[in-house]
This record gives sequence, structure tokens and C-alpha cells, in this order.
Amino acid sequence: MELTASSYVSMLVYIFTFLLGLPANLLVLFVYIRKARKHGATPNVVYALNLCVANLALVLWMPVKVAETVLQGWALPAEVCPVYSFFLFFSVYGSSLILTAVVVGRYLSIAYPITYKLYRRGRTSCLVSAILWALVLLHLGFAYLAEGGGHFVSLSEHNVSTCYENFTQEQLEVLVPLRLEMALLLFLLPLVLSAFCTLRCLVLVRHSSLPSGGKRRVLAIALSTLVVFVVCYGPYNVSHVVGFVLYTNVGWRSEAMLSSSCNVFLEPVVMLMLSPWTPRDLVDRLCRKRRDTSYVSMLVYIFTFLLGLPANLLVLFVYIRKARKHGATPNVVYALNLCVANLALVLWMPVKVAETVLQGWALPAEVCPVYSFFLFFSVYGSSLILTAVVVGRYLSIAYPITYKLYRRGRTSCLVTAILWALVLLHLGFAYLAEGGVHFVSLSEHNVSTCYENFTQEQLEVLVPLRLEMALLLFLLPLVLSAFCTLRCLVLVRHSSLPSGGKRRVLAIALSTLVVFVVCYGPYNVSHVVGFVLYTNVGWRSEAMLSSSCNVFLEPVVMLMLSPWTPRDLVDRLCRKRRDTSCKFWHQHYCSRASRNPQTTTTQAASIISHGESKDDKARANKADSSIKVT
Repeated sequence: MELTASSYVSMLVYIFTFLLGLPANLLVLFVYIRKARKHGATPNVVYALNLCVANLALVLWMPVKVAETVLQGWALPAEVCPVYSFFLFFSVYGSSLILTAVVVGRYLSIAYPITYKLYRRGRTSCLVSAILWALVLLHLGFAYLAEGGGHFVSLSEHNVSTCYENFTQEQLEVLVPLRLEMALLLFLLPLVLSAFCTLRCLVLVRHSSLPSGGKRRVLAIALSTLVVFVVCYGPYNVSHVVGFVLYTNVGWRSEAMLSSSCNVFLEPVVMLMLSPWTPRDLVDRLCRKRRDTSYVSMLVYIFTFLLGLPANLLVLFVYIRKARKHGATPNVVYALNLCVANLALVLWMPVKVAETVLQGWALPAEVCPVYSFFLFFSVYGSSLILTAVVVGRYLSIAYPITYKLYRRGRTSCLVTAILWALVLLHLGFAYLAEGGVHFVSLSEHNVSTCYENFTQEQLEVLVPLRLEMALLLFLLPLVLSAFCTLRCLVLVRHSSLPSGGKRRVLAIALSTLVVFVVCYGPYNVSHVVGFVLYTNVGWRSEAMLSSSCNVFLEPVVMLMLSPWTPRDLVDRLCRKRRDTSCKFWHQHYCSRASRNPQTTTTQAASIISHGESKDDKARANKADSSIKVT
């Protein structure tokens, strides 16, 4: 069954929900746990932590949601379906109620500040949260009773197993009224309450003596909370009302769930707005222990050098042998370019380690731009070449005949030349921003640093350029790679490949996409954050750690693309050693045969008679024939 356009949209939404929701909620946990340690468990802290628990309960199941969308069905055991559904609805309705409690608490603190202060206790907020969770669990318990002993897994009209989609008439008689009651009690009532509290807050703040900046902040928090509530939870609960009117399970509930999943990265924004920390304070607090993280950075760079150098040399060995045997295929060209990019970074790792240990730049200032050039040359060159590998893999599967006509080494060389030219063009603009100096300046600790401190004139060029690089050299290739990967999975799933071949293609496609996101994501996110704050963010060095890991992760992907198995690789690596040993054995015994032919003949016959390996027998026969010649 082919994926529809809505399935592709759903897939992308769930992927970005996972990629954005996980770090966002972990950041909120970090902020509010630090706040709780300093000021105690205030209501905002309690509600924020409950929201994080609810969001993480949903975001951790996003990979299963993506797999369900790609496979167009349920592939896990039937017993997992109710657990999966429980966490999804537990998160959606729990988040909506906790968000309502946040809005009501905000209103009470403005309308009745003295009375509210008397009851503003962490215990009260914990009790309120417990009551709200109990209300959600009660409704989910009724839904589970409607299951009637099964697992909500049934066959669809396409004869594919589905989870929580097809119901019997007896189940619908319980579920349809229950869903309507949940939409009214757990959505409509909280929505009305939130709207009333938000409007009252706006009226009260408008007539208060707060400064204009404070009024704008309260206005932004109140309206953003209400918008998140309506946009995220509205469509899914509307599907319950429509389902009650039609008395059926409406088919677009899956699409309505998309907006509900977006709450996992929108609600953290609201909670961070409620925090007294500004973005600059947040960055400063995240980077406070930078000296402590230097030890982690040093270990990462050391292991990157120790693993990256032999791994890339191994890939060079494999693909050069492949080029000699089969010519310069696209995979060979891309693999060799990846090796060049990775070695350009890994050979500078000792300098990176020294810079981390010394907490500054100790080499001549003229070396700094060269060092920076190879670092960024490697990072962005690797990301583009990896995208070319993914696109080539997709074209070879989707359009095998057409792709074979253009599957030439020259075409791949042209593609890589264009990609390298694109990287060099951007790095050239960055060098022009240097303004004749070498990016070496004194830090606040009066220590020389390389490519860390910039003047305002340099930032006016670098900050927009970095954003453009993040969008053009990372986000666009990421979207292209994600599309090609997902299409490959769909095409391979419906192909006649054996199960082993399908698993191999699946492993290669997903590992390539994971390496792309994990290695290049954090560093490019730092560019976006730097543009928003219009500064050089202090945690770019930590973000560079994941980018350096690509030098030993990408060789794994390229070896997976090679047709050699690990055993073949070991055999080919050891072939010369065996050949050298044979040659030495042959020369040694031939020289002895000239002195004592009978002894050598007896030893050769002994090897054959004792059933040694085929290699030993061949050596013995060669030795015996050489004796006869002698």
C-alpha cells in the first residue's frame, strides 16, 4: 500500500516533534529543577515538571508513531497497543489540564494577590496535579474497559493490522459517548476557563501600574498559552464531537492527532516564558560549568582522533581496491570525498585537544584561519556529500533504469565539485568578514582565543551568513535526506527483496539519517540561536563535539554500503600476509631442498598425509614440484 501525501506530512511532523520536543522538555526540566533547588517547589515549578512528564511520555513514543505511519499498520505485539494508546492520550489530556491549572494560577496571582499568596504552596499544587491526573486516569480506565479483553488491534480494509482504529459496534457504544464526555469535560470546560482567565488577566494588567515591558510580557504569555491550547487540542476533540454526531470512528482522527503532538515542543516555550530567566541568562547558566565540560570535550576529541584515523584509512583501503576492480562508481567517488573531508578534520584533532587543555590559542595567529577553514570545510562538506549518497541510493531504488544511464564516475565527480564549490564560497565570505586579521583575540580571562570573540562589524556579516549556512547547507539537505530515506523504506518494503536485504537497506537508510541529525544538528542549531540573539553563542564549542563525531560514524555507514562483509574485510586485509608467508615458506624449503632433497620431500608428504588445510597442501605440492625441478 502506497503512502499518501497526508502520510508523508504526518511522518515529517512526528519526526520533527521528536527532534524538537525531546531537547525542549529536557531544557525545561533543567531550568525548573535548578529553580526548585534555589526557591523551593513553587506552583509554576510543580506544573512545569508535570507538563514535562506528560510531554516526555508522548515524545518517547514518537519513533513508534513514525514506524506505524511508514508501515501503514501495527507491527509490534498486540499487548503493546493499549500501553502505546494509554501514553498518547495520557499525555494529551494531562497536558491540557495542567496547562489550564497554569492559566488559572496566573489569573489568581494577578486578581487576588494577597489571598493567593496564602495558598501558594507546593503541596497545594501537587494536590491539584494529582486530582487532574486521577481524572484523566479515570476516563482512560473506562476506555480500557470498552476494549472487552482484546488489545484494540484488528485488521483494516487493506488486511493490515491497525492499533486503536477499527472497533466493533459493542466497543463503539461505549467509546463514542465516552469520547464526547472527554471532549466536553477535559477540553471544552478547561478551554472556557482558560479563555475567561486570560481575558480577565489582560483587563487587569491593562489597568495596572506595571511598566509597558511587563505588560507586554504578560500579554505574550497569556495569549500564547491560549493559542497553544486551541491549536494543539482543538482538532482532536472536535473529532470526538463529529464522531458522536455520526456515531462512528471518524477516519481523520489520525490527522487531528498531528496538532496534539505539536504541544510537546510548544508548551516548553510557554513554560520558559514563565521562567524569570532571559535567553541570555539561560545561555550563561548552561555554560557556567564550561571548564568542567572541557574534560569531556578533551576525551571526545581524543577518541575522535583514535577512532577516526584508522576508520577512514580503512574506508580508503576498501574503496580504492573497489575502484581498481570495478572503476570509479558513484559510491566510490562519494566515499573517497568523505574520507578526504574526515581526514581534513581528524588530522587537526591534536590541535583541538591542545586548545581545550590550554583553554586558549597557543599557535601563531596565521594558523587560526587555516585551522578554522579545515574544521568547517569538513563539517559542511561531509553533510553535503552524505546527502548525495542518500539521494543516489534513493534514485537507484526508485528509478533503476534511468539512474543506470547516468551512473558514471564523471557525473559523481561533477556533483562533488559543485558541492565543494558551494562550501568554499560560504567559507570565502566568512574569511572576508575577518577584515584582514586572523580571528585571534583576547577573551575575558585575558587568554588568546581562535574564532570565538568577534567585533560588532564582524558579527554583522557572520551572524546572517551562519543562518544562511544552517538553512542551505544543513536544513535543506536534511529535508532532502529525510524524504529520500522514507521513500526508500516504502519502496523496499513493497519490493521482492529477501528479508535480509530489506533489513540491510533499512539499517543503512536509518543509520545515515541518524548520523546526519545527531552529528550536524546541534552545531547548526547554534547558528539559528546566534541569529535570534544576534551574538556568538558561548556553547558553540560544545555543539562542535557532535560534529566531530562524524569522522568515525560516517566510515561505518560507508562500510555498510560496501558489498564486503566483516569476514571478507578481514580476509582481504590478511591476504597479503598469507601470500608473504607462502613466499617465505617456498624460498626457505627450496633452499634446503638443494642441500637435502629427501628431507623436504618427506615433510611435504607428511603435511598432505596428516590432512592439513588446503593452503598447506597447496604449499606442500608447490614445494614438492620445486624439488623435482631442482
